[in-house]
Amino acid sequence: MIQHNLAFKRILIPVILWGLISASFNINAQNNFSNNGIKLNHPLNYNPAVKPFNYNKHFLFQALAPETLYVYAIMVQFKPDTEGQTTGNGQFDRSSDYQDSVDAPPHDSLYFIHKLEFLKNYYWKASKGKLLINYQLFGQVRNLANEMKDYSPRRGENLLRMGNLFYDAWRSADSVINFSGIDPSHSAFIIFHAGVGKDVNLEGFFQGELDLPSIYMGLNTLKSIYGDTTQGFHTTKGVIIP
Repeated sequence: MIQHNLAFKRILIPVILWGLISASFNINAQNNFSNNGIKLNHPLNYNPAVKPFNYNKHFLFQALAPETLYVYAIMVQFKPDTEGQTTGNGQFDRSSDYQDSVDAPPHDSLYFIHKLEFLKNYYWKASKGKLLINYQLFGQVRNLANEMKDYSPRRGENLLRMGNLFYDAWRSADSVINFSGIDPSHSAFIIFHAGVGKDVNLEGFFQGELDLPSIYMGLNTLKSIYGDTTQGFHTTKGVIIP
């Protein structure tokens, strides 16, 4: 995590400004000598037209740069069902009904983009500009072969069923995501699924016994399900939410 050090920033900012002013002065001085016909045995600024100085890679700028977390999200829905113990039919509601309700449909890619934009803005403000969320939603809905109830853990069971959902969802997206270019140590993965989350008991509202709980799956949880010998891309953290 990035440490907030106000005293250090007060030192760095003047140093950075001085460096920028100094670089600008050197370039101007080089041009003045050239215009007056004065030749130097060495340049004041090392070949700026060919090899410009990259301030973004300078350690002073990197010390002030925000930490970046890359978030990759997919949308998954299930085989349609008429199961009485789950909410909905396993598919995303893309209707235009209930416009005055909270989280009203259509639950399409734009709906989830708004969720991710809120996530980005929240952490940027809460961290005072220390954490930047860089997100990407793969908008094509992934259709899983199983019904929602097949992934819902029963009372007393471990998280194997949720692990199967995690595995099936990302395996279905393997054809559209280039995992080879993703650094798992600076990335998080979100599965947006159809249906509702089995998270709170709201009196007067139906909640299916086999609805899916919202869950964070960290490295230890994933290892407890898959062990240490699984093949393919290894994620270290992921979230399953409706």
